[in-house]
Amino acid sequence: MADDEKEYEMKVNIEKMDGCRRALGIAVPAETVRGDYDKIVTMFSKQAKISGFRPGKAPVAIVEKRYGKEIVQETKDRLIPQFYQAALEQESLSPVAVIDVQNVEFSRDAGLEFRAIVDLQPEFKMPKYKKISLKREPVAVGDEDIDRTLTEIRERFARFEDVTDQAVATDDLVQVDYAAVSDDKPLSDVAADATDIGAGTDFWVPTGESEFVPGFNAALEGATIGQTLTVDVTFPDDFHVTSVAGLSAVYTVTVKGIRSKALPEIDEEFLKRFEVETEADLRDRIRKDLEEAGAERENARLKNEVSKVLLEKTDMDLPQSLVEQETTALIRDMLTRAAKQ
Repeated sequence: MADDEKEYEMKVNIEKMDGCRRALGIAVPAETVRGDYDKIVTMFSKQAKISGFRPGKAPVAIVEKRYGKEIVQETKDRLIPQFYQAALEQESLSPVAVIDVQNVEFSRDAGLEFRAIVDLQPEFKMPKYKKISLKREPVAVGDEDIDRTLTEIRERFARFEDVTDQAVATDDLVQVDYAAVSDDKPLSDVAADATDIGAGTDFWVPTGESEFVPGFNAALEGATIGQTLTVDVTFPDDFHVTSVAGLSAVYTVTVKGIRSKALPEIDEEFLKRFEVETEADLRDRIRKDLEEAGAERENARLKNEVSKVLLEKTDMDLPQSLVEQETTALIRDMLTRAAKQ
């Protein structure tokens, strides 16, 4: 392989394609790559197992004849990245993506030639920006913001405690036995892959989160331990378990236990988690954090405003590969959201 300090002798022809896409025709003379080829032949010679010769003792001509394709491929694999990078440095190019490497030709006597298709960073003229008018919005943090944040913090350390003397409320955990029928048949018989949806024992249902069965949470609220409910359910056409999509079912549900969410008291033990001594100290820290976060959001908004103005005044080609990546990411995000729904 060529030394890192070697000055490469090669020709680079840049062909303009659509937009930011370019084709780099790279040609490296034989004398520049011959040493690399010979080193790879030597490596093969040391490892080659050829009948009639001890390892490493077979003549080079026989090794080249026996492993010619493999030697050429190994040489290409080593030299193409090396001379691609050298071509970028020589031509002062900064691609955002490599699209393809094609028309690769190599021989010891002719040298190396290949064509690299790349997307470059767009070239454009920077518009005037020194007199862009911006208005910084004040960052206001009120007591209600601190109260809300403090509640969110307490939510993180909340515990669920068994209760026996109250009805199911929002955000409770409810332990139930349930079974469903559809057209007078067990739902699990109607839809073989809906076993978990068709029946369950000692199943804990979080009433404050997404429903695993439509209408379950609303039916449970207000129920008490030992109560048996009947819940009519119609599965939407886009339900994630396709075998029950569009079906109607009747659930028989027995409430067996209730766990209510208990937020921690703002006491000495709770305050120690945040290395403060009083609730006032904690609220001061929350206020400071919210103000800093608000200032960061305002800075980001102003930067976006400047970017928007500059983009509106700038005419440039967008790299096709980045447009395709962004489009793919948007489609993937849409599909992910649809799947979650």
